[in-house]
Amino acid sequence: ALKQADIGIALGSGTDVAKGASDLVLLKDNYSVIVRAIKEGRVIFDNIRKMVLYLLSDSLSLVVLVLCSIFLSVPLPLTAAQILWINLVTDGFPSFALTLEPGSKNVMRNKPHDPQVPVLDGNMKFFIILISGLTGFFGLALFVYFNALSGLTVARTVVFATLALNTLLYVFSVRSLKTSLFKQNFFSNKWLLFGVVGGIVVQLFALYFPPLVRFFNLAPLGAFEWTVILIESFVVIML
Repeated sequence: ALKQADIGIALGSGTDVAKGASDLVLLKDNYSVIVRAIKEGRVIFDNIRKMVLYLLSDSLSLVVLVLCSIFLSVPLPLTAAQILWINLVTDGFPSFALTLEPGSKNVMRNKPHDPQVPVLDGNMKFFIILISGLTGFFGLALFVYFNALSGLTVARTVVFATLALNTLLYVFSVRSLKTSLFKQNFFSNKWLLFGVVGGIVVQLFALYFPPLVRFFNLAPLGAFEWTVILIESFVVIML
């Protein structure tokens, strides 16, 4: 029975045979430990799903942006170095902080997760397509506009700043897969706040620290460019 169960549980005071056949052994003969273990497991599983959702959305938005630019025969909106910076540096802090999300208050009221259902369900796949499609489309539109208005370097700088800010802000939308952004406790995960602030600081460092500016071949952004970037980011979050 212990071997055939999804999770075989034995007591710490049980026989060695029972403990050897079990997946989980209660060192203290207290069944309430099972409830706490289930809760912690659900929180961990939900956080894994959120991090996968966040990272895939970010990566696919860059794929959409590059593929659309190739299809339209326009210059690439981002260089390889800029793409790596966004994926590895800017988004690193929030993705790590998502693993420390405390979980919702109703986590124990949810139905048990079917082991046969993949980590990415239909809702998550739709959300990934929605986010990557929106950010990719808006990024390309901004690139085409500023490329015609101010040139290639400015256009790439705008897209570089826009995609980085988008990924740093919509991380708050993936904190819960069932609750709206505007109904969540904004301060329940202080590490996420630190991560987003750290990501913004790192991104500003890339935009204004002269050696990095020369390395990424960026141009200075004025009030007009920053206004457009902030408006676009707000629209993505609202959608």
